[in-house]
Amino acid sequence: AKEQRLRMRKQQIDGVQPGQEVYINLRAWGADFYDALSLPDCYVTNYVVLCRYKRWAGKRRLRIDLYCPLFDTAYEWSAYDVYCYGLCFDFNPSTMVLVDVEFCKSFPDILL
Repeated sequence: AKEQRLRMRKQQIDGVQPGQEVYINLRAWGADFYDALSLPDCYVTNYVVLCRYKRWAGKRRLRIDLYCPLFDTAYEWSAYDVYCYGLCFDFNPSTMVLVDVEFCKSFPDILL
């Protein structure tokens, strides 16, 4: 996995464009963060945050800026990050829960 991560960080990003909205699984912010939230059925349910690809970070398309309105933060993602977490463009209510401001009222630790 480590070799793949290193290799993919040097590759151009494919499959996404600035302006696209994407559903990012909360697991993208790390296992420790995710486990500490104690969300119901967290290992069978996909808790997702709506984000948007904003712009290419550099001329070679090795990185793209991902903006998360819920956290009011931008992240610079590599091809590896996009491959692992950033290719879900359709919301599926049968397998996903949208994490938004209203949802965070019940689970405020998401916003910390």
